[in-house]
Amino acid sequence: LDAWEHIDGHLLLRIFLPALLFNDAMQLEWHRTYRCLSQCLVLAVPGVLISAALTACYVRWLLPYEWPWDLALAFGSVLAATDPVAVVALLNDLGASPVLTMVIAGESMLNDGSAIVVWELFFGMAVGAFSGSPVALLSRLVLGAVLSGVAFGSAMLYWISLVPRRLEHHDQLIQAAITVAGAFACYYVSEVILGVSGVLAIICAGAECAFFMWPLVCNRAALEHLWHFLEWLFNTALFELAGLIIGGRCLLRVELSWNPEWAGRDHDSGIDLADLALVGFTFVAAIAIRFIAVFSLLPLLR
Repeated sequence: LDAWEHIDGHLLLRIFLPALLFNDAMQLEWHRTYRCLSQCLVLAVPGVLISAALTACYVRWLLPYEWPWDLALAFGSVLAATDPVAVVALLNDLGASPVLTMVIAGESMLNDGSAIVVWELFFGMAVGAFSGSPVALLSRLVLGAVLSGVAFGSAMLYWISLVPRRLEHHDQLIQAAITVAGAFACYYVSEVILGVSGVLAIICAGAECAFFMWPLVCNRAALEHLWHFLEWLFNTALFELAGLIIGGRCLLRVELSWNPEWAGRDHDSGIDLADLALVGFTFVAAIAIRFIAVFSLLPLLR
């Protein structure tokens, strides 16, 4: 657990994000995506910017941390991204409108890309990693990611088309391996080697595969089951680790407070009740900010 707590954040993203994002993008259906794309983009771009700006104001004016604006905006971009896995599953179980489900799921997937771009911009400015024009930086992150994702998606489609025999078990395995290896390679090459947004790149690659790959796939059900399993595995591991790390820090604070031998030591490494109260206030503020962002964009969503 201690090793996971101190793992490099970029490595953590490279482990978990490719499987989670590629599976969501690969499940897109073209006719529904086309009908809902404008609404998803409105929520994913202006919605994320509004939420990030309002969250930054909350952090600057109501929390006792005195963060600079660039760091507050980076924090706001993290909270601006949504994760409606449970909501989408509930809507599917209730037989809700597929268009509504597509808007929620599509917006979640797209705002992951836009939120990570905003985060990279402002966090890079906060730590002094970026210099020059923000517009040029955003153009490089976004356009470069789209081109990289399309290139990887096209390569995966080409290789999948070379093994189309539906009755050959080996061809099915090769196609599954191509999608898994291609997803992780797309994220790593885009993020690490090319220096563009790996999240946007893998979303573009997954969307391209969703629109053109299925007629070439030998066994669609088996491939979907594989990716659903990978999504469940990485989601479960991610939330388990988050709970263990936060719970461990809470227990550490209790030990530091109750053990007389540690009475004079620094308590900043733990989480106390005041921290948990701020988390609760921030959760309520994030819900309110999300409501304001969606309500302000309602005329564009009709």
